[in-house]
Amino acid sequence: MFWKRKPKIIKTSDSYINNENPREDFPYLERSCQIYISEKYQEILFVPYGKMESWMLKELDAVVVKKWPMDFGDLQNTILTTLDTYEYSLPDQEPNIKNWHSFNSSKAKTQRSFKTDYISISLRTDLKTKYGQKEVERIIVETSPFDLNKDSYKLTGTAHLIETGIAQIVLDIFHACLKIKK
Repeated sequence: MFWKRKPKIIKTSDSYINNENPREDFPYLERSCQIYISEKYQEILFVPYGKMESWMLKELDAVVVKKWPMDFGDLQNTILTTLDTYEYSLPDQEPNIKNWHSFNSSKAKTQRSFKTDYISISLRTDLKTKYGQKEVERIIVETSPFDLNKDSYKLTGTAHLIETGIAQIVLDIFHACLKIKK
C-alpha cells in the first residue's frame, strides 16, 4: 500500500549539490513530472521529465494515460511511479512536435485544444527550503488556471511524498482551476 511505503532517504554525503546556484546540501535529488487532467476528454496524463542540461527539462516517452476521474489511491501510486521515472541525464535534443509526448498521448486533436482543455499541474522536489533531520521528501505542486507562463498568479501546494497529501493537493488544485475557469 502507498501509505506504508518507506521514504527514500539519501545519505548526506550523497546529497545533490547545484554548483551554479550555491545552497545547502539537500538529502533528496531533484525530481519532476507534469500531470494533465481533462474533464472534456475524461483522461489524466502522467508525464515524467528528464534533465538535458543543468537548467532544461524534457518530457520522457513514458507517458501514463488513465481514465479520469480515478481512484484516490491509484492517483497517489501513479504520481509516485511517475516521479520515480525521472532521468537525471538525457542527450540534447531539439524540441519539436514529435518530442511533445504529452500532446501526442492525449485525445486532443489540436495544440490549442490541448492547451485549453487540459489543466497542467507541475510537481517537483522542494529544493529551496532546508529539510529537517529525518524529514521526508517534500513535493511542490503548482499550476495556473490558464497559462503557467502568462498568468500573474499561480496555485501552489506542498506536501511530504510519503503522505497521501500529494494526491489531495492535486485534486484540490484541479477543482480550484475548474472553478476559476468557469
